[in-house]
Formats: sequence, structure tokens, C-alpha cells
Amino acid sequence: SGAEGDDGRIMAQTVYQHVSNKDKVKPVVGEYTTEEIKGIIGQCDLFIGMKMHANIAALSQGVPSIGLSYSYKFRGIMGMLGQEECICDCATVTLEEVISKINNVWEKRESIREELESKLAGVKELSLANGELAKEIINDSA
Repeated sequence: SGAEGDDGRIMAQTVYQHVSNKDKVKPVVGEYTTEEIKGIIGQCDLFIGMKMHANIAALSQGVPSIGLSYSYKFRGIMGMLGQEECICDCATVTLEEVISKINNVWEKRESIREELESKLAGVKELSLANGELAKEIINDSA
């Protein structure tokens, strides 16, 4: 997945070295297919990720997530699901802020999961409606 400095597994190992309760944290460091990674993410109680698509995999499965963001793209996705407060802007965030967000999301994880499931139902309905509109446009053009 690119240059060594861009590999999230290296960052995960570095963070894991500083974790006190190692028995409660599982860094993902092996080689996995996209489907396997999504399955692993879906088993999490809380997901923390730097890659937008990994966070989307978590959110789409109702997993409370903290986005460590270097990009404005996180705001759109997380905002659509009411999770703006779960974004850490890597350009300005402090360690204390990250820890505070983790603690906050952990405490509210059940209500966040319920909110995600509710909002995801609406997103799925909109996606289906878009498909129907596209089908109509294609049929009308033919």
C-alpha cells in the first residue's frame, strides 16, 4: 500500500507500543483482502482510522469511528452521518484532544451505533432512489 511512511500498519504498531491496556486493543498488521479488512472492521466496538475508505467501512457497518483526517473528505462523509464531532484534524490536533475524543466516543458508543444504523437506513433509501432515477433516464434515452 505505497511507501513505508504511508503504511497504516506501521503507524498502528507505533501507537500500539504506547497503549497501556494492550489486551483490549488489536492493531491490524497482517496482509488481508479488502473484504477481510471490512469484516475485521465490522467486529470492532470502536474504530480509529486515517484512511477515509476504512472509516467508511466502519461507519457503513454501524461501528463508531474516529477519523484522523488529513483531508476535507472526512467532513462530508462523517457529517452526512452526524459524526462531525468524531473527526480529528491531524494538522492541528493534540494528543490530549485525541484521547478526549476516544473517551467520549467510547462512552457514547451504543447511542452512536443506534444513530448510525438509523441514518444508514436513510442513506440506503436514497441510494436505491438514485438507482431508480438512473434506470428511468437510461430507459428514456434508449
